[in-house]
Amino acid sequence: MAIPAGVEVKLEGNLLKFKKGNLAKELDTKANVNVEIKDNNILFSPKGEDRQSRAYWGTYRALAYNIVVGLTQGFSKTLEINGVGYKAALKGKVLELSLGFSHPINYDIPEGIEIVVDKNTIAVKGS
Repeated sequence: MAIPAGVEVKLEGNLLKFKKGNLAKELDTKANVNVEIKDNNILFSPKGEDRQSRAYWGTYRALAYNIVVGLTQGFSKTLEINGVGYKAALKGKVLELSLGFSHPINYDIPEGIEIVVDKNTIAVKGS
């Protein structure tokens, strides 16, 4: 897996440390996987030929890829609310959802997450 420009990756024992600017993430790769950083690439390989080692190999490679995507591009998801009387509203740092219950559902927005509400569409963005 190639390491994009601007992303720092360090291998300390079994711990992969990713950093870009003030964003940082760690991945503990102790389970049945060999990891090395070579020529600006992260190389994963299974420690054995058994089924579990190969499963961990793919899992850790996917986790590392998702960390790199999160640090470089961030993640976003658009949610659409459909239903009679269903609505969403932002009240400061709280997302208030009216979804047909006898009471509204209040969701505190975590630090680093951006939510935009437009009619029946909720856009969630973060890294």
